[in-house]
Formats: sequence, C-alpha cells, structure tokens
Amino acid sequence: MEQVATIIRSGTDIALWQAQGADKSAFPKRRKVLDKFLVKLNTEKKSARRRKKKIFRDSIFQKGDCLTFKLENDHYGGALVLESEHQTEYGMNLIATTTITKPTKPTTKDFESVDVLIQKEQTMPGKYVDRKMVLCSIL
Repeated sequence: MEQVATIIRSGTDIALWQAQGADKSAFPKRRKVLDKFLVKLNTEKKSARRRKKKIFRDSIFQKGDCLTFKLENDHYGGALVLESEHQTEYGMNLIATTTITKPTKPTTKDFESVDVLIQKEQTMPGKYVDRKMVLCSIL
C-alpha cells in the first residue's frame, strides 16, 4: 500500500501518461481520481465482510442408478452412475454412457451386460494415457 501511495504522491503515474503521449487536458482529472483512490486506500472499513457459509449438497443420483434418455433418432440410450458425492460443495455424480440404443425404454436387464464408453485422458504431466474412446465391460 505504501508503494502505491508513493507512486501517486510522486506523480510517476502522470509522468508515465505524459511520456506515452496522453492528452494534457486529462491530467487534472487523472490526478483527482488518483487522490480519491489514495483516500479510499487509507480509510478503514466500517465492518469486516461476513464469511459466506459453505453449502454442502448431496448428488442427485445414487451409485448404481441406471439412467435412460431419449436420443436424437427417437431411440433410448442408457447411462450408469459410477460414483456419487454426499455432503460436498458440489454434490457431483460420475456417470458413464453405455452402448444401449433401443426403440423402447431399456430395462434393468438391459444394463446387466452392457458395455460402458470411457474416455481416458492424461492425468499427470509426462505420463501418456490414451485419449480414445474405449469400451469396457461393467460385469
């Protein structure tokens, strides 16, 4: 804070503006703005900001849930919930899509022997991991 105050009081900022070819009529206005800023820096706040209380959430779906959804071609697809977070800041789910494509809604039996689409990515610098989509059997 002292460095900022020194720069403002010495006029270094105004000199920099002048060296860069700024309009001379803007200098008094700039000086006023800098003086206001300096006063604001030196003024103590009336009260401290209240800390925001973190809200903890549960995920929407539970681990093991089977999800169905309609595809663009009016068939149904399926996804599996692999992981669910409880009482975390975001309450996220880890969901994997499957190879299911049926004209009717998939049943639990359809999910028992399905393949899951997983995208592997590089996790650590220097360590190569395949980035292709791969099929993995869940059972």
